[in-house]
Amino acid sequence: MNASRHTISILVLLAGCGLAVQASEPAVTATTEATATTTAPTPTPTPAAAPAAAPAAAPAPETAVKPEVPAALKRGKTPPAPTPPEIIELQSKLSSERDVTRLLATAAAFDARGEYLEATVALERVLQLRPMAGNIQYELAATYAQLDNKQRTYDLLLKLQTTGYAYDPALDERFKKVHGTQVWEYIVLNLQANAKPFGEGKVAMSLPAEDILIESLAYDEKAGQLLAGSARDGAVYRVSADGSELIHYIEADGANQLRSIVAMQADNERGHLWLTATGLPHFKTIKDTDYGKTALYQFELASGKFLKRYDMPTANGPHLLDHIHVNRQGRVFAGDSAQRRIYQLDGENLKLVMQNPNLTHVRGITSSDDGRMLYFADTELGIFGIDLQLGKPFAVVGPSTLTLFGIDGMYYWKGHLIVVQNAFPPARIMRLKLDPAGVKIVASLPLDAGHPELEAPTRGVIHHDKLYVIANSQRPHYDRYGLPDKTRLEGVDIWQSDLKFALDSVQNRTTEIPVTPAKR
Repeated sequence: MNASRHTISILVLLAGCGLAVQASEPAVTATTEATATTTAPTPTPTPAAAPAAAPAAAPAPETAVKPEVPAALKRGKTPPAPTPPEIIELQSKLSSERDVTRLLATAAAFDARGEYLEATVALERVLQLRPMAGNIQYELAATYAQLDNKQRTYDLLLKLQTTGYAYDPALDERFKKVHGTQVWEYIVLNLQANAKPFGEGKVAMSLPAEDILIESLAYDEKAGQLLAGSARDGAVYRVSADGSELIHYIEADGANQLRSIVAMQADNERGHLWLTATGLPHFKTIKDTDYGKTALYQFELASGKFLKRYDMPTANGPHLLDHIHVNRQGRVFAGDSAQRRIYQLDGENLKLVMQNPNLTHVRGITSSDDGRMLYFADTELGIFGIDLQLGKPFAVVGPSTLTLFGIDGMYYWKGHLIVVQNAFPPARIMRLKLDPAGVKIVASLPLDAGHPELEAPTRGVIHHDKLYVIANSQRPHYDRYGLPDKTRLEGVDIWQSDLKFALDSVQNRTTEIPVTPAKR
């Protein structure tokens, strides 16, 4: 049965993550939206896996030699001290709390009063809800350190180190009580090693330093040109070969009603350019009536001629189509982060494929070459997929030493997922090999990690086995009103990663790539 026409008449729930899939109703036409109200039970997410970031100097992952592990790490753990009754009561009270913002506020209040044991209870609950969140693990480790609980502090820091994080607790005063042991020195050395640059990627070009806020890239194969979309003026530019010139290609006008362009992909086989644009405060000529409006657009790739717009009405709440994917079969998908939904264009309608309010984001949509498996990332919960033929959702899982936290861009390449992770140190680009079924990560490798040029990597495009990605998004230099700090604006660097880097060394692996510890 053709995957794009398969009708799912029941709601399917993914055990462990509460992922709801529904593909039986049209959601949006050019002017109207169906009232899809699918809900999912509150999940307790099961951590998916992602690759450990490689440290600096290893010539190949499998040739690294580990230093001697401190004896203290080889011994069994000390039995925990009895838990005070008031802490047991607090644990019980917070066990049903699912609002991460409230839990973090509770932890901060305890911390401000020096009630560190109580703060650990709140943070432990956050970690249950966000098991891959390295920033939470680090804060929890710091809180245990203030209690001089070395065992729990070291356990958390070791987990951060083995999954590739590059925090440096030696510079954090909160850890001073747990200094001075062989284990501490071992952990710090290896966390510092994770921060060192790795990989052979490079800056392919630098765009002019202008107030245009480039947020998306595409590639025109016939013209041999990179395309760049602006969130500031709603324009699409053709990029010169060396990146020094941006040539106007598509401009916002009354006919197309383009606003801030946030996602873009070229369908080179069919000659179309697809993009999404939203009324963001960053848009220079934003009107009060444009805020929150978002739409999917179709243009002719060769000429830039405007063909069609599919508006998402705001009557039933705000929408934000900020990720787009066109698969090899020409089917178009758009992710709505505001509503935690994915739509598929079906004729004149946008059909609801997935929605789940328990997700935190919808990021990096991509699909397998045969179009059957649709993948998407959640910044905090990992990678998920949907078998479009069977209507079956799943979580992409892998070894426990990998983390899928902080993914923005994600792309499918020859049986691998290529992911851009920017929400923790060090920012990195990873290659994740999938099993034949496409549901499990069986090998992984950082392509590039820790390079200073990867200041804020976000979206990109694959061309000839190379990933070209925005390395230093300028969005952090714009305030909440969309206004730039022009003293800080830089030209956007386009980073190039070789997707075939060290491919032979991991092509047949079925286990995770180890992190290389630092040498003393």
